[in-house]
Amino acid sequence: MRPDYFALPQLLRPAVDWQLIHAWGEFASLPLEVRRWVRSELQAAMFAPDAPCQHSYRAERLAIEQRIEDKLGAAERVLDRIERLGLGDASLLVAAFGRWQPPPLRYEAQALEALAGAVQAVTQCIPHLLIGAVELHEGDFVAFSSERGGDDGGISLDAVLASAAVPWLFRARIMRGLDPDTLAPRELALWDGLFSQNPPVRDFLSGVLDEAKKPDEIRVVQINPAQAKVEAGAAAGSSAVGSGAKAAACRPAAWRRWPTLPVPASVWRRRRRRRRCVTERPLRGRASGSVQIMGLALSCPLSIIS
Repeated sequence: MRPDYFALPQLLRPAVDWQLIHAWGEFASLPLEVRRWVRSELQAAMFAPDAPCQHSYRAERLAIEQRIEDKLGAAERVLDRIERLGLGDASLLVAAFGRWQPPPLRYEAQALEALAGAVQAVTQCIPHLLIGAVELHEGDFVAFSSERGGDDGGISLDAVLASAAVPWLFRARIMRGLDPDTLAPRELALWDGLFSQNPPVRDFLSGVLDEAKKPDEIRVVQINPAQAKVEAGAAAGSSAVGSGAKAAACRPAAWRRWPTLPVPASVWRRRRRRRRCVTERPLRGRASGSVQIMGLALSCPLSIIS
């Protein structure tokens, strides 16, 4: 085992321009803030102007307006990082910001929709990155997005470390986040999503504000081998390994599969109770760990992002 394998922060921190990623996420999340403002305005219109709830709706919109103003400044931070990095005109990011023409800012539904459209014209040609994880306390799936900012589900060093925190190898990553409904701060304890949220296929389609960025096709690529090749005499011939290796050489081929194979919880229970091995037939139905895409049950190790 490489000694630096468990030092992920030290490996990732200098290798990525996290300031640029944070500034881009803040800028790209402006359409989301516009949607939140319009939703609050529509909800407030359902009640009388003097209703007690109007005060809370006004406070909510004021908070959103402040965030919109702050995130508009993120465009300057992105351009500053582009200049510092010396990205040329051929860079995709430079070409995207060549289209940036912010409209006049007015807190009206039509003017804000124009602002969201101007931001989407910039972000449309930039790939959308999603990183999956699972929150331990609530069991919720979390998809960190490159088009969100800060604690609001954006890409950060903590998000990458959370997605890389494979259970039983790493401790759960503790980080700050926001409640998706109330936007109230909350603490998250995150592990790698494994087969339940890896890759976050659902988030490729749901929650995408720009319809033009929804994929026409999703391809899932298997990057891990489904079976390990073991020499028959290698495990049994070494006396230093002992009886455990000899027993491994006598096990059926399914036991020599990589431990990342999705296995239903019922099989794990049978394995502990009866010492029965996993059968060679593929897993189907609602077995924990299987992924169904367009009606096709996939029971192989899957990974796109993490």
